[in-house]
Amino acid sequence: MEEKGEQSCRGTLKKNGKKCTYKAGADGYCGHHKQQVRTRKNSTRAARPTPGKAVISPVSRELMISADDRESIVARLQTIIGLYAIRDKLFIGKASGGNSPEKRWSQKYEALGYERMQVLCEVPRVEDALWLERRLIAHFKSEDGVNVQNPIAGGGGAKGKDPGYVYLVIG
Repeated sequence: MEEKGEQSCRGTLKKNGKKCTYKAGADGYCGHHKQQVRTRKNSTRAARPTPGKAVISPVSRELMISADDRESIVARLQTIIGLYAIRDKLFIGKASGGNSPEKRWSQKYEALGYERMQVLCEVPRVEDALWLERRLIAHFKSEDGVNVQNPIAGGGGAKGKDPGYVYLVIG
């Protein structure tokens, strides 16, 4: 067990929860309790940025427009999406206040290998976002040479909470 001048293990015994009395290694744990070293394996918190390195978000709101009238912004959104129409793949989608575009990016598109997401607009109601999504998908699916990757063509998934967002994912 423990000898004088030596550090004892910081681990705890699984059976009774008492402190381990075995000799500790350089990390403060004996060979039996190495797995109890404090780690954040199951953490849902995002990794902290490395000091000195700028973190560039793959989700951009630079071109985002806000409007109450969905009819007035359709032409402007078609122009913005048209700028990206030469890309290999595009995905037009909607998000809601309960599931932000940033959250949607990490849930789905990041793992699929898309490059980035451009949030196109914010509207007061999710129903307006659904309407805009369907209208934009229909417009770009009818254009030759535009590779819109929406198999459901709008309307898939839950409605969500207000406000609504329409976004473009670029691959």
